[in-house]
Amino acid sequence: MGHKIGVVVVTRNREDDVKRLLGSIKLQKRLPESIVFVDSSDSSRLDVISQSILGEGKVQIASIVRKCNLPAGRNLGAAELHTDLITYLDDDVVLEPDYFWVVDEFMSSEVGLGVGGVEGETINYPTYKDLRWDFRIGINLLFFLSAPGKGNFRHSGMARHVVRSKFPVRTEVLSGSNMTFRREVLEKFRFDEDLHGRSHEDLDFSRRVSREFVFYHLPNARLAHLEAPRARESSVVAAESGVRNPRTLLHRNFEVDGKMMLAFRMSLVGQLIHLLVARRVDDIKPFLRAVFEA
Repeated sequence: MGHKIGVVVVTRNREDDVKRLLGSIKLQKRLPESIVFVDSSDSSRLDVISQSILGEGKVQIASIVRKCNLPAGRNLGAAELHTDLITYLDDDVVLEPDYFWVVDEFMSSEVGLGVGGVEGETINYPTYKDLRWDFRIGINLLFFLSAPGKGNFRHSGMARHVVRSKFPVRTEVLSGSNMTFRREVLEKFRFDEDLHGRSHEDLDFSRRVSREFVFYHLPNARLAHLEAPRARESSVVAAESGVRNPRTLLHRNFEVDGKMMLAFRMSLVGQLIHLLVARRVDDIKPFLRAVFEA
């Protein structure tokens, strides 16, 4: 082991979530060398909060105050780091104490030396005993939306994410909530800053990078993803971009045939069902407008 690890957290008006994340970083068996916050908040004091939680000088902290979308924030944060590994964390995750130690250990192993990126295991992923989850995952599976699986892309361009594996396994797609890349990956690839709202930037980046680099899912790098109730964008923007961005990414990253277009259209039906079940009436009109636009 011995990689230097830098962390990028893009955040907006989620101070309590960031405090919880920093509390979990403080308890790490192996601390990262640097953390960069890209902060679009209405008021920012994350550098002061970070030092008060982590302690003076234990981790190098930088805060970039900039109004930007998630992909742009991830590019900005990575540009500030000079570490061997760069980890992207959502501001609403909580790491278990071994997280960075496991990542460093694997990337230093014989197998890991040939790996370009890894993700950890989300431990609070819903179980199939939850009837609401049963319904949601059933819709996602039936209508080609993202769902648990073997770490591969679906015909719609959505993904089957690895969940609850017992051993490190290969995957084509990494979760945007926690993903670590070698520096050489980020020197060659950037996140697409034209993807606004529900950007699906993790799917786009995974698809492009996985053509050249190997990814792994690490079940022992564990974390909880709490999904903060305060979204980064309005529900209307989320509804519209939930159509436009996947359509853009499908045509960019795949050789689209009739089967894929059918799967994509079915995924739109699945999204509409979720909106109806959640009674998000105000979001249905912008969603349909995006569906039927040229």
